Amino acid sequence: MYVHVKSYIYIYISLFYIFMDSFFSLFFSTNNTIVQFHSDTMLNVGTLLCDPLNTIPLVRKFNARIQTLEALKIPIIKGTKYTMHVHNTDVPVYVHKLIEKRNRRNPSVIEKKKPRTIGRDEIGVVTITVDATANGICLEKFEDFPAMGRVLLRDNGVTVAMGTVTKIKEQER
Repeated sequence: MYVHVKSYIYIYISLFYIFMDSFFSLFFSTNNTIVQFHSDTMLNVGTLLCDPLNTIPLVRKFNARIQTLEALKIPIIKGTKYTMHVHNTDVPVYVHKLIEKRNRRNPSVIEKKKPRTIGRDEIGVVTITVDATANGICLEKFEDFPAMGRVLLRDNGVTVAMGTVTKIKEQER
């Protein structure tokens, strides 16, 4: 039994079969799997299934360590709205708070607490809030699960920042 993460619906799997071309395909391939369900489900590209006893949180607010890119035209300030691309979905978000700006050469050194802006090619820690129109997004801290802890911030289809989730502040359920 698995859980459909976005809607928290329990899904029963009747058949799970892995095609094995070699021993290594069991561990390293993602395209050789067939999953058959008991009934019609709401599964589509990007659906996450997880163990019902250890569910992935639906996150509304989180801290992220971001690196801005050359494409950033206007510095990031509090309240700036972006489209966050995570996994294969896009979610409207806004920067809730600028926590700190870090040194580019040595990211462990904090240059300034509570900066007013984060400009082009700078590293910072920000609080990001998922827009109220979205249901939340499935995220984990980068240190716990790297694949579920990476995010991209886009402005009009252009990637302006990339980052990793450092702390989950508010989650649903």
